[in-house]
Amino acid sequence: EALLRQRRNALMEHPFFLLDIQLHDGKDLVVRDSCGTSDPYVKFKIGGKQLYKSRTVYKNLNPKWDETFTLAIEDINKPINVKVYDYDRGLHDDPMGSAELDCSQLEIGK
Repeated sequence: EALLRQRRNALMEHPFFLLDIQLHDGKDLVVRDSCGTSDPYVKFKIGGKQLYKSRTVYKNLNPKWDETFTLAIEDINKPINVKVYDYDRGLHDDPMGSAELDCSQLEIGK
């Protein structure tokens, strides 16, 4: 029972939430490469800290990732920044678009 109480107290001090994310696809993304396509991938960040990076889909403006993953969210009041980039080998990757997810509006337990 002491161990259970210790775990409960630890969770109350450092609560976190698990958020399941399904990254399906992108549609009609912008061209960023001279060959007329892009090599898109997606990064998920909170407060500048990267939580997940998808695989790169090469030469595709309508990529299908079909990736499922779980993020540990410490503060639901901080938004998740979602950014799509074009991979450029050896160069700085080009931004393609972004969105912000407001976790505070999610229903807990669903």
